[in-house]
Amino acid sequence: MPQKFWKHQCPGKSPYLVGSPRAYACATACDNPMVYDGWHNSALEAAAWFQKFYGLKQTGPHDNLRRRLFTGTTQRCAQCSGRGYFDAAGGLAFEVCSKCDGWGNCSTISEELRAMLRAQVIARFPDAAARSDLPHPAFSMIVNDVGSGEMIVTPIPGRH
Repeated sequence: MPQKFWKHQCPGKSPYLVGSPRAYACATACDNPMVYDGWHNSALEAAAWFQKFYGLKQTGPHDNLRRRLFTGTTQRCAQCSGRGYFDAAGGLAFEVCSKCDGWGNCSTISEELRAMLRAQVIARFPDAAARSDLPHPAFSMIVNDVGSGEMIVTPIPGRH
């Protein structure tokens, strides 16, 4: 399930996100505060969205080919600024972005072209194939099957 994140920015460094403002102590003691950044996908949801979009395992010997073929085929969702979600109920819950459906990205290519690119990866690396017909990750239980390299996504009854 998506979770709330807070952002921290040390002077001269890139900001990064953490899941709890109390679980982090700045190593440089810069005294910059944690700033609430809204709801984001957890690492498991991000991995499930990856598999749902590409139909490929997230890592493996196919990585370089996948990166080369799929570079520029997505862009960060402008509506939700790449978060995938909006605050609801005063920040106690989330709403799914209507443009990206919670992924945080939008495809810049057709489903047909994406299928052709996926087929090229699988032709060279048959073991890279993964199910893409996954239920919505935000409303599911997600497990990383480390043996197969696939994300297993099971919908939570009564959710989306």
